[in-house]
Amino acid sequence: MMVISTRQFITTTRRKDSRELHHPEVKLNIATLFLHLCGHILGLPHRVSGDSRVMRTFQYVEKISEIPIFNASERQYLKKYSGKMPDRELRNGNVLETFIFHLLMTLRHPGKFFKPLIRNWAILLPFSLPNLATAAVAPALILVFTAEIWDVGLGLTNGTAAFFAVISIMFASFYLVRVQNLFLPMKEKRSLTEHLAVANTVIYTSIFLACIGLFIMVGGLMMIIEVYVFPTDLITTWPTLNKPDVTLIDKIRLAVFISTVGVTTGALAGGLENRTLIQELALFKYRT
Repeated sequence: MMVISTRQFITTTRRKDSRELHHPEVKLNIATLFLHLCGHILGLPHRVSGDSRVMRTFQYVEKISEIPIFNASERQYLKKYSGKMPDRELRNGNVLETFIFHLLMTLRHPGKFFKPLIRNWAILLPFSLPNLATAAVAPALILVFTAEIWDVGLGLTNGTAAFFAVISIMFASFYLVRVQNLFLPMKEKRSLTEHLAVANTVIYTSIFLACIGLFIMVGGLMMIIEVYVFPTDLITTWPTLNKPDVTLIDKIRLAVFISTVGVTTGALAGGLENRTLIQELALFKYRT
């Protein structure tokens, strides 16, 4: 960011002489920008008004004689939180070390982990990914009108159906993250910084919540079909198992089972439209 911003220091209008990096005014402005960016890294926000000379919106100052300093409240904040500066790094770590590093860094920065998750509404992400939703709903619509799936769903126990659902959601989220290569940095890099570890955890959790949202969406659709589309007499004649009637619990269990299959097929067949889109939706504001 400092290198990119340097161009603004030497760019002038047509009627003014160009600046050089060794000019005293340019050096002082660069030092001011450096302090401004360091303040952001440590958590200081922009100051639109007030006595802050460093954290106000940065603009090039033509007449500057000294480097500005942080005000008293900012110095107190920096002294308190400078020990939490994200300077840790993992190099050439194996799978276990990388997992532990992600976990520890997330626990160290819970605010940076939960804020994006609250902001991005990841559970609604399937509505922004039509390929994923279509690949999950299409086979579910076929299965719900198949007599054999009713036998399997009604023959399951509640515990088995719940276990199958949890495993399916975890597998789908892990598969999407790995196949789409959503983790940062890319596999060619061998160092993992503290900020990237927290970002990776946010991305995975967002995909996990998106799979839960997909599961709820498909399961809700199956319940609507089972309750309002199928006649009661037809439902009792479809299962070939020795079962006198089909209760509401049976219908819920069947909807869970079909939704589980839909999430798995959605992850395998649908995938994600764009890797950059997922990272943006996970780390920044949710947009439909």
